[in-house]
Amino acid sequence: MNLLNVLIEAAEKHPEKAALIAKDRVSSYTQLLHSGRMRGEFLRKKGIRESDAVLVLIPMSIELYEVLIGLWHIGAGPVFFDPSAGNEFIEKCCNMMKPKAMIGIRKAMLLSWFSDAIAAIPLRLSVSAVKTNNISTVQSSVALEGDFPGLVTFTSGSTGMPKGVVRTHEFLQAQYTVLSRTMHYQADDVELGTLPIFALSNLAAGISTVIPNADLKQVGAINADKVISQIRTHGINRLTASPALLDCIAKKCIEKNIKLEGIKQIHTGGGPVFPSLMYRLAKVMPEAALTAVYGSSEAEPIAELKWESLTAADFDTMATGGGLPAGWRLKPYSV
Repeated sequence: MNLLNVLIEAAEKHPEKAALIAKDRVSSYTQLLHSGRMRGEFLRKKGIRESDAVLVLIPMSIELYEVLIGLWHIGAGPVFFDPSAGNEFIEKCCNMMKPKAMIGIRKAMLLSWFSDAIAAIPLRLSVSAVKTNNISTVQSSVALEGDFPGLVTFTSGSTGMPKGVVRTHEFLQAQYTVLSRTMHYQADDVELGTLPIFALSNLAAGISTVIPNADLKQVGAINADKVISQIRTHGINRLTASPALLDCIAKKCIEKNIKLEGIKQIHTGGGPVFPSLMYRLAKVMPEAALTAVYGSSEAEPIAELKWESLTAADFDTMATGGGLPAGWRLKPYSV
């Protein structure tokens, strides 16, 4: 089992369809898969082998998914953490995983000047240095056991000890099964997405994902005009994003008296979803079905809440300090 097989099937069904769209680049399913495998072969030549842990410090981008595909292709394990958590956090994460290599954007490469743990990683590569040319042959993708780590992500634990969350290839495929029921994918969907895991499910479903022209580290302070322009330019009909980013878009639309009537689906989560946000979204995107998705690092999604299902009693409960509803628990699934 290798999660890459799901993406290979999607590429066979939709070879020329746009898989990922960024501000200055479009990658079809065929191009994404080919570039990813070529990056994997480059990493293999650099000595990365099956089961090696590889630290990935790349923001959401086409390059990120190419590197993920490359690592899965050769059977390596991608590791993620937030380097802004500080040197002590980085030290603990690296001690736990002992990465064989690091691949990052240029800014991330500077961490080796300040972190002994990063400097000790044997192979450190800028993503721009992971070339896809001069590769003459592409081997078959490595077959992996279902319990092989597909992604390892670290969050800062309340005790100060980083908490590593392992998503196996089997888990990620099962997660896609659940998300398919929640997301209601349609063949002609074009989604603006800011949640990397959800974008992986989009790729498995064969739909197009547009990566916002925005700094996703500061989603509450984005240039909403640029994102609204993307929505219109690419015919986006669904949004999956954090509440903070959606609130920026909704407020800008209200300010400029804009209605985005082509949006049919909105899914939001990863932070508190307040009624005020849903009111604003309903005002500027009147055709959209609004869904709040609740989850955690270990299991996402756990529950979903349809905006139209809330009653007057629910709003009274929220207004009097009863908290925010999380929705109905999703039904169990089997792999």
